[in-house]
Order: sequence, then C-alpha cells, then structure tokens
Amino acid sequence: MREKVLLVLFALTFPLVAFVSTLPPQRFRNEITEWGDRNTLVYREFSAYREQFGANEPIILSWPGCELNDQRVEKVAVEIETQLAGEVRNVSSGQRAYWALRDDAKLNAATALERLQNVFIGPGENGDHRTAVGFQLTETARLNRGEVLTRLAGILKTADVEPTEVIYAGLGHNLYTLDKEGLESPFRMVPQIMLLAFFLTVLFVRNIWLAFFINALGTYTGCLAFNIVWLADVDMNAIIWPLPTLTMLLTVSASLHFLSYFRKSAESLSGSLTDDPNSKENALVWRRAVAVRAVRDALKPILCCTATTAIGLLSLLLSTSEPVRQFGLFGALSVLAGNLLLLVWFPAWLTWIGYAERLRVVAAAHSKAQAGLPQRLNRFDRWRLWASLTRNGRWPIVGVCLVGLLVGASGIPTVKTGSALTNFFSDGHEALTSAKEMESRVGPLNSVELLLRFDNADLANDRLRLKGLRRLASRIESETDFESCLSAGTFAPQFKRAQGRLSDSVESARLRRFKEEVETAGLLHRDSGKGLETWRVSCRYSVFKQIDLARQTAKLKRIAGALFAPDGQNVFDGESLTTTVTGEFVLFDFIDSQFFRELLLTYLIAFGIISFVVLIVLRSFKASLIAILPNLFPALVVLGAAGFLGFALDVASLTTASVALGIAVDDTLHFLLWHQKMEKSETKMGDDFLRASPIHSALRYCGTAMVQTSMILGLSIVLYALCGFLPTVRFGILLSAMMFVALVGDLLLLPALMAFCTSSQNSRQIG
Repeated sequence: MREKVLLVLFALTFPLVAFVSTLPPQRFRNEITEWGDRNTLVYREFSAYREQFGANEPIILSWPGCELNDQRVEKVAVEIETQLAGEVRNVSSGQRAYWALRDDAKLNAATALERLQNVFIGPGENGDHRTAVGFQLTETARLNRGEVLTRLAGILKTADVEPTEVIYAGLGHNLYTLDKEGLESPFRMVPQIMLLAFFLTVLFVRNIWLAFFINALGTYTGCLAFNIVWLADVDMNAIIWPLPTLTMLLTVSASLHFLSYFRKSAESLSGSLTDDPNSKENALVWRRAVAVRAVRDALKPILCCTATTAIGLLSLLLSTSEPVRQFGLFGALSVLAGNLLLLVWFPAWLTWIGYAERLRVVAAAHSKAQAGLPQRLNRFDRWRLWASLTRNGRWPIVGVCLVGLLVGASGIPTVKTGSALTNFFSDGHEALTSAKEMESRVGPLNSVELLLRFDNADLANDRLRLKGLRRLASRIESETDFESCLSAGTFAPQFKRAQGRLSDSVESARLRRFKEEVETAGLLHRDSGKGLETWRVSCRYSVFKQIDLARQTAKLKRIAGALFAPDGQNVFDGESLTTTVTGEFVLFDFIDSQFFRELLLTYLIAFGIISFVVLIVLRSFKASLIAILPNLFPALVVLGAAGFLGFALDVASLTTASVALGIAVDDTLHFLLWHQKMEKSETKMGDDFLRASPIHSALRYCGTAMVQTSMILGLSIVLYALCGFLPTVRFGILLSAMMFVALVGDLLLLPALMAFCTSSQNSRQIG
C-alpha cells in the first residue's frame, strides 16, 4: 500500500512540475555586459562610459539598392525616428552624414567621401556608394529587442522597402540573435537527448517499464531544475540553459548506480525467501526487505556523491559572474533534490513491479545454464579479466596516464577565450553572413572606444583639438589593427581664419553649434559644472578579425598621449588629459579572461574540498590520495587538448571543468566504497570459496554501472553538438569528452593505482 501511495504522489505532482517548467515568467537574455565583476577598474570605466554616452548596441540595416542616392534611406530614418521615438536614439545614415559634411561642414564631395569611407559608406555599383541606416536602442528597448525589430518590419513597408530583403547587423541585433538562438537551437535538441537516454537505458536494464520510470524520474528532476530557476525569478541565459538537461541525465545515472546496490541486496537476501515463495504476502515482505537493504547500502554512496557533485557546482559561487553563480547554486539544489527523490520513489517502483523477484528468476536461470557449460567457460568473468589486466599492466598504465596529465596541464595556458560573434555561431549562420555583407557595405562593425577627457577645456583650443582628432584617427588606422575611426573630427568643418572680431564671433558661434551637434550624436560629453569634456573616438575593426585587445588598448593610449601630451606635457596650456579605452568589446574580452583565471581558482578549491570529503568518507588517507589522480584527469586532459587544438572557449563551456569534477568523483567514490566493502567480506566466485580480489569484486558490482552512466551522460549530452549555438555546442562536447576521459581514469588508472596497494595475498588471487 505504501508503495502505491508514493507512486500516486509522483504521478500527481509530475504534471504540475512539468507544467510550471513550461511557463517561466522570466525572459531569455544574454546580457554579457552584466556578467562581469562590478568592483574592477575595467567595469567602473565601462559604467562611467555608459553613463556619459549610453549603451553602444547599434542596430544597422541595409537593403539592395541602399545607396547615397536612394531616397528611401532618409524616409526609413525619418519613420524610425517618428514611430520608434521612445525606443531608439541617435538615428543616423550614411546619407545624412554625407550631406552634413557637404552642407554644414562645407567639404567637397571627395573629402566627404574620404572621411566616411569604412564608417558610414562603402563601395557600390556604377560608381555609387552603398550605405545603411543605424540607430541605438534606449535602455528600456534593450530589454525587449525582439519587439523593436518586429515593429521595424512594418515601418520598412511604409517606406517602400521589402522587409524580407533587409539585412541586419550591429551589436544590438547580434544580442537579439544570441537570445533567440540560445533558446531555440538547444531546445530543439532536448527531445533527441531524452529519446537517446531512454533508448540507452532500455538497452542497459533490458526492461522497458524500468527504463520508463528511470527516465520519467529524470524528466521530473529536470523540470524541477526549471522550477527552481522560476521560483528565483532569474532570467534564463546560455549558461543556465543546459542545467535541466544535465540534472535529468544525472538522475538517470544515479538510478543505474542504485540498481547495482539493489541487485546486490537481492543476491544477498535470495536465500531468505523460504516459506512458500509463491505466497503474495511473503513475496511482498521479501521485496520490501530487498528495497530497504538496497536503500541502506546505497544511502552513504549516493549522499556522498550528491555532496561531491554539489561541491563541484557550488565552487562556481566563487565566480564574479552572476549567471555562473546562479548555475552553480541552482545546479547544486537540483542535484540534491533529484537524488533525495530518487531514494524515495525509485525503491517504491522497484518493489511495486517486483523487480527483485525478476532478478532472482534470472539469476536461477543463469546458474542453471552455467551448470551445463565446460569448466573453462563457466569460470569466465570479464571483470576478473579486466582486474588482471590493470594489475599486470599497472606500470605502463600509470606511466601513460601521468604523461597525459602533464601534457594536458601544459596545454591549459594556451586555451583561447573570446566573445566575438564568430565564437557564438557556426559558419554559414545568418548572423555571420549578414555581418559579412554589412561590412562590405559600410565597413567594420566592432568598435573600441577611446575616450579623451580634458580638464578645464577651453573653447579657444577646440579648433586645434578637432585637427588633433583627425590626425589621431589617421595614426590609429596606420599604426594599429583598427581599420577606421569615428569621432567629432570626422564631421569637423573647415573653420576660417579669424579676420576680425565679427568673423571670430561668427566662427565661435559656429563651433559652439557644432559641439552641440556632436554631443547630441554621442561623440562628446560635457560636464560644465566640473569643466570636463570627454571626446569619444570609436575605433572600428572587423567582426571576423581576431585582435589582441590588450595590446591594441596600450597602443591607443600611447598614440593619444604622443599627440595630446607628448613627454607628459599637455599640448594645451592649462588643460590636463586623461585617456581611457573601454566599450562593450573591451568588457567582453575582460570578462572572458577574468573568468578563465577564476576557473582555475574555483577548480582548485573544489578539488581540495572534494578531496577532504573523500578522506572523511573513506577514512583512509591512502585511498583519498589514490582518488586524486583519476579526478584530475578529465579537466586537465580535455582542456589541455582544447588549448593545443585552438578550440576557442567561452564562459558557458568553461564551467564544465568544475561540473565534470563533481560528477567524475561519483564513480570514483562508488568504486572505492565497494572496494572497502569487499575487503571486509568474502565473495563466492563460481565453485570456489576463495577470497576474491577487492578490485575485481568492486568492478563486478559497480563497473557495469560506471560504464553505463558514462555512456548515457556522455552520448546524450554530446547531442548538443548538433545545435547551431556554439556555447551550448562546446558545453556538450567538452562535458561529454570529460565524462569519457573520467571513465578511462576510473576503469584504468584507478584500478592500476589500487593494485599497487593490494596485499600480496589478494594480488595472487586475482588471477
């Protein structure tokens, strides 16, 4: 009766948990600029820049025939300003910039085109020049970019532009695509992952009803992970997104390990069912006894494995990235809840379907079949053979693994990180093809912001300052990896020489008006109360160009200093200059490098805590030392290989090291706990009552589960490699690779290390 009550509770709560997981109120947002440590200098400089100039997340659009002489260009710009007045700012176009230089700055056509080349315009057909329309999103609109783009399609129709022919680019559009693809692309793979996990479970347990419940329980805990995020009212993002799938697979894996203890319990109690085994009452009592024994035997290993997995995840709380901390916290809570529910509902299901009796029947049939086999075949045991192999080959196995560890460790410093657009989408993705087409129209799209702050700025120096900005742009383009620059100097008019007070007054008024215009355009910020003026130079480079931003930042500061403050002496008397290099892409680069450093720290701390937990659980300093190497193996080998192969990583994929550490320790603990248990007992092997090797016995009871769980987790999660969103692709590939490397460590390196510590008596009995 009690089993039915528990299973009815599971059946009743399952729809509710599943339903809630389909209705998360939060958005899917990848606001990478919010992932950094706000206490660092880089982040403070970026925050100050945003306060002065606003977010630099442009959306740029163009279409076939969008050229300087296309009347639709201005029509589209005007419609955007009118109909999206509350959502956009700084609407611009190459056409507007060109006529501003011709009419306001009084430049000839050749000079105007030269200044705007690779900034607002690019080469076109028939001698004309292609261009685009661009705008910045307001802070409110940034939270819902999709709605702005949806409304934009209707605006284009009113301006006689076919929306299906329009190409979009710019950081604002890239972040929208990142949110859209980061949700939809991995989501399409979830059914395939669940189906493969179910198929593998059926293959391993050879019982469709048992496999059904195991995967239903895994689905339950996966939905529960979604619910935890929902209850916390946290925005879903590319880092948190794989968590529910990972939780589901971990529950399936833990279920297979529990089956090992259940089989051992059924084997141990097989002789206790003596009084009328066909009686339903006696059978039920026996089933419950088997389940209770299994829970008792599995409680310590499963709780210990839960603790180590949780520690691996909780180590991510040391990160300064908020989504990474959320992944660690929610992951630990999900794993804890999943394993506790496993110990409640899985034994009830096994008791209800009479799985222990099925095991007894199968074991009896197997013994009867073996009785007729020759002695040589009867004694064959694949785990005995494997134990013998690892014992006899322990020296080369340990030697090769140590070399692999050292080589892997040497490759970790070469690991590349980056937040370039090409690091998020695969070749041929629409985001990349659109960016390539747009760059051919208007020039490079990525930008780094060089800010020149002048204290006590004097209007009398502004003409020289504008000339200096043009010279600065020329030197940046020739001496750095940046291809073009946009600044107030780009639009600076030709000022006439003063020929009297009236002329000087006219030119001063003209200069003041020009400064107001460039301030509105976001190229100048003035703080009149403090006498500060910050002039912005936007240094552009291609989306597809990999540059060393740290080195280029130093170059920008050096060039600016050489022009405006050579040898530390300010060019303008009474003014002082402060240079800052910032911007979204500078911050992205800093966040990547910072998190990679944090990864090493969190991994080492997690490894130390887990090693201490293993020491407490095993109560053996020797066993805890032996457990160290197999669990260093996955992260060092896989990340080292990624470094050597030039496999670019991101924040999401770097979390796999701590996650894999927590998971890999599970198999190690199961093996060592079985080993300790077998050292204290005698096991009947075939027709002999010899004391079996503890290594062989441990492999016999948990080796199959280790292989099965690694295959389910590794083969299922690697399906994420088929989605088009590269952070999730890398997460799946790296975690899958670490699972299989961890399996090699637990099946080869761990038994080989244990063989060194096995007594001579047990060593002789292996073979």
